[in-house]
Amino acid sequence: MGVQFSNIGNRWLIERSIMIEKKKRRSKSLIKILMLGNENSAKHTFAKQVKLIYQNGSFLNSDAKSILPYIKLYISNCFKDVIRVVHAQEKPVYSTDDGELAWNKLKAFSYCPYDFKPNKELAKYIYDLCHDPSFKLVIYPIISSRREDAFYLIENCKRMSSEDYIPTDEDILRCSNTSNQSGIFDTKLEVGKCQYVFVDVGNQRCDRKKWIHQFDDVGVILYFLSLDEFDLPPDEKINCNNKLQENILIYEEIVNNHFYLNTPVIILLNKKEEFTQKLKKVQFNTYFPEYRGSNHPNDVSSFISNKFKQLDHFHINKRLFIHSFNSTNEDQIIDFFSYVKKILEDSI
Repeated sequence: MGVQFSNIGNRWLIERSIMIEKKKRRSKSLIKILMLGNENSAKHTFAKQVKLIYQNGSFLNSDAKSILPYIKLYISNCFKDVIRVVHAQEKPVYSTDDGELAWNKLKAFSYCPYDFKPNKELAKYIYDLCHDPSFKLVIYPIISSRREDAFYLIENCKRMSSEDYIPTDEDILRCSNTSNQSGIFDTKLEVGKCQYVFVDVGNQRCDRKKWIHQFDDVGVILYFLSLDEFDLPPDEKINCNNKLQENILIYEEIVNNHFYLNTPVIILLNKKEEFTQKLKKVQFNTYFPEYRGSNHPNDVSSFISNKFKQLDHFHINKRLFIHSFNSTNEDQIIDFFSYVKKILEDSI
């Protein structure tokens, strides 16, 4: 038994040496960037925004064709969510004439979940009801917790439900085509003499230890975090009470892997505006009892940042950077990508 274990250990060391040698020989012009975060963290939007900025300012026709089926699916799912909420309410929820008409139409609407196709007439009722002030308070928290692009889909559902609909650059940018899917997705981009490959592991939540080592050659890790998720339930069955705690635990598990001992890690705090608005209504220490500060966004953000810093097991390497950003702000994306390139240059 001892010999068998020794052989296995030696084989692992040999394979590891080969991987290190390949990494040394790899062309410096190819840089891999690993993107981590849940489906609502805006990592998909970030990758597409970078591609849009550096790809002559517009997406290709193939991009529009590839995302069209997904947008149709997302619209369909949003419609189903709205209809389910209407059917589940015992009392009407509306405060406008358009809202009343839409409510009655949707209340009487019957559909088969497995054979459901949005149309312009249905889109009008969905749009009108979701813009009713009373119903908006009910539906938006539900759909926004499931998709980061829910608001955008509702706002544009009438246009997107037409038979001749073709996704615009803004549609491609705002709508994610990897949400709720498992798999590894690459976004390739050439800037100057370098080729950047943004690697998104999708929703590969299970058995992280079995796949995370496959990305030991990444130049930098981008960990995307939605600040406004501190009061939402976690996605996974782990020892935590909300999504923010869940993301902190996942961060600790992944970035402290020995494969990333010297890899720069950038935590991107997103959705600060939504975070600020939520703090006006919700007490942060309700979900983080150990927090003793004020409910001011800056104080809470500092607390969250310190949480991540405390969990960096390799802090002596000074590899951790924390920034706030808006994934749809072009100027911020340009500045941040320049910052990433500078970090990559310094780490070589």
